[in-house]
Amino acid sequence: MEPQPNTEPHARPKRLLPPVALLLSIAAMIALDAWLPIVELPAASPWDAWLRWLGWAAIVAALTVNSAIALSFKRRGTTVFPFRESSVLVTGGLFRRTRNPIYVSMVVVLLGVAAVLGSLGPLVVVPLFMLWITHNVIRVEEQMLTAAFGDDYHDYQRRVRRWI
Repeated sequence: MEPQPNTEPHARPKRLLPPVALLLSIAAMIALDAWLPIVELPAASPWDAWLRWLGWAAIVAALTVNSAIALSFKRRGTTVFPFRESSVLVTGGLFRRTRNPIYVSMVVVLLGVAAVLGSLGPLVVVPLFMLWITHNVIRVEEQMLTAAFGDDYHDYQRRVRRWI
């Protein structure tokens, strides 16, 4: 049975939304770092401060990109929310490089969190998040976009990769 888009503005989502999955992933990373620290950089290491600064910069940059994309969608009169019908096929800007820049930026947030934590253990969450988002969100969105935009979306899929 195909999942149905949630088109009602105040309807309760039937699926876990990507921002919630991102927050749960961050929580899992913090828990892994606390309970199973694997290959941690010593706090006195010259790389420690640099890595943490780089992590925070990645988080801020990724969240800025997400905000800019959300604003761009709003200006075009379409929704940024998954599982809702899109009224416009957005293919410009970052969407020329990846069909899912919002999800790519979420992965960058997770990589930034791992850098801030200074441990390799939390990195195990990143591929799990990518697998989950691909299977539970991106594929559903692709079906909805194919139904809404047909050949235009197929052409876009041929030109632009799903991730990067």
